[in-house]
Amino acid sequence: MMKKTLILLTGLFILNSLLVSCKSTFKQTSQNDYTQTLNAVEKSIQNTKLPLTGEKTFTGIIGNSIIVQMTLTFNDNKVSGICSYYTSNDTNFNVTGEIENNKIKLYQTDTSGSSLGCLEGTIINNSRIIGTWVNPDATKTLSFEIQEDKSDENNQNLKGTWKGINNEGELKITSDNKNNINFTISANSQNGIHNLCGTLEFTDGVGIYKDDNNNYTLYLVAVDDYIVITTCSEKENYTGPEAIFDGKYIKISS
Repeated sequence: MMKKTLILLTGLFILNSLLVSCKSTFKQTSQNDYTQTLNAVEKSIQNTKLPLTGEKTFTGIIGNSIIVQMTLTFNDNKVSGICSYYTSNDTNFNVTGEIENNKIKLYQTDTSGSSLGCLEGTIINNSRIIGTWVNPDATKTLSFEIQEDKSDENNQNLKGTWKGINNEGELKITSDNKNNINFTISANSQNGIHNLCGTLEFTDGVGIYKDDNNNYTLYLVAVDDYIVITTCSEKENYTGPEAIFDGKYIKISS
């Protein structure tokens, strides 16, 4: 009886050792396969050369509402150009930077060469750049997204009804021609419903509307699958409808 028990225990010990060995081998093989696959993907990205050459114009936003336009010149892995903010005090400044694989870094400087911030992003399909903006002392970070301006295509895609994401506004757009877009927009506030209609004149991907009395300017830009509207006062003491219409809009019907 004792002998049978010893044989049984010995068999169980050997079986357990084999199972542990198999389990260990399985884990190691899976990890090696994963590492090899990951390395292959990274190597593929590193070997990909982006055909970004010459001058291109991009439009988009920094943060939730700062509409930005960049005219960038690509020369091998070097980038240079001009960046413009569409705000109450329109700002233009220089940008220089470089591309490594599909990553881009742009440094903003004023006319005297002082730093105004840095943009770091990823280039997607050679037409969009998504990343973050950081101020000079790295105390403030905002998201940013810009895409290459293709006005003929973008303006046709603007037609339809758009619903405000962060307000109760509704935007309706009809196409007039490739440079002028007719729009009607409504939004609710504590003082009731506000309506505005007019024509946006597009320049390099940014739609611009000025009210009849030049009290404010409304800017519109399409980014990926949504629209951003920002309105800015032209007069210091004017309290107009700008904040009512501001925000992001998504299309709900064509």
